[in-house]
Amino acid sequence: MNIIQFLYTLALVAFSITLPIDKLIGVNSVALLLLSVTWLVDTSWKTKWKNLKKEPFVWIWIAFFFLMLAGLLYTDKANMAWGWNILQRILPLMAIPLILLSTQRFDDTWIHRFFLLFVLALFGAMVFALGKAFYLYTKENDITIFYNERLSGLIRMSGIYLASFIGVAMLILSEYIYPRKTQYKNWQKIFFVFLFAFFGVMMLLLNIRMAIGAFMIVYAILLIWKIGWKGVVIAGVGFVVVGVVIANNTILKTKFKEAINVKEKIILRDTIDHSLDTLGRGWGGRALRVAIWDCSTDILKEDWLLGVGTGDTQTELTKVYRKNNFLFASEFNAGYNAHNQFLETWLTVGIVGFILLLLNFGYLLKKAIIHKNYLLFGFTLFVVLNCMTETYLQRQKGVSVYAFMASMLLMLERKKEENKD
Repeated sequence: MNIIQFLYTLALVAFSITLPIDKLIGVNSVALLLLSVTWLVDTSWKTKWKNLKKEPFVWIWIAFFFLMLAGLLYTDKANMAWGWNILQRILPLMAIPLILLSTQRFDDTWIHRFFLLFVLALFGAMVFALGKAFYLYTKENDITIFYNERLSGLIRMSGIYLASFIGVAMLILSEYIYPRKTQYKNWQKIFFVFLFAFFGVMMLLLNIRMAIGAFMIVYAILLIWKIGWKGVVIAGVGFVVVGVVIANNTILKTKFKEAINVKEKIILRDTIDHSLDTLGRGWGGRALRVAIWDCSTDILKEDWLLGVGTGDTQTELTKVYRKNNFLFASEFNAGYNAHNQFLETWLTVGIVGFILLLLNFGYLLKKAIIHKNYLLFGFTLFVVLNCMTETYLQRQKGVSVYAFMASMLLMLERKKEENKD
């Protein structure tokens, strides 16, 4: 192994480990920088170009990044700094696939090592969070320290992204439990099952409804795809067990009741504001999102073709919130984005950006279905479902894990195709 290969491997090891714990030690961006530098000093450009020509996934994200860059041309001067901030956040969506898929340095053994490093680092982070929660509980005697954002805050992560990381880890583990049984010793398989169960409990404690629902839907589909009617039975039992746990836990039940409370509705476009009616209690996530999506359509009616510009989306949303007497979003909680990645992209850079996002996910899903790549399919669908209620690819955590996992899974698929040939 030469020095470039060593540094390249070291950077990826560090990147895999620090993805879930970056807020604690803050070196994930350093690992990505080292990865970028080793890629630049590697002079095998002909090989890189040859590999890139075979990867539409990379070109989709290159096009997307430059479309977002072009969006700065019609961004208001006052919002230019915010526009550059967004570009900095999404840069890994282009950079990570470009680096990993142009070099194709690792075989499947190494790729699975990177996955396991991510899983084990996440496990360590959650054990640390639980330990800290138990300590604080002995001091405060407040059970809520084990739930929601209070738990995720102990490792300085948003509950939404931490729950999605856990979902990704569980999908990885499911591949090692079944059907890849023969590759591992009995004690390893038992440990994987333990990790899967542990992460399942952690996801419930975080109580992020979309992450829980998305994982259960994805995992049910994978079970049915893999083992047919047995999968239906297992998935059914899983839904019942999770339902019983939620129904018998007051903290979990309260949040899930908000999601199914269709009577709760924020009245918009009235002569007076109705969104502040519940101050002191707050609105449920479903009602807020429906109101936000409703307001977003007002912008699309005018700017559906090109969007409002890379840095102007939040400003334009706030204007519409104010215009529609949705003061809970414009004044009391200023900063609500579209809470939907597809919608946010369309608002920002227009219909072309929206189409590129669909092409990206569509390409991965098609490839996964054709090659029966369960992990690629499950991961992609899980991210798509999370993108329905969050601007998942607008934050560096979501960007990094998506770009890394998708690139590694495509590399793994390429290795399988080469071995067949």
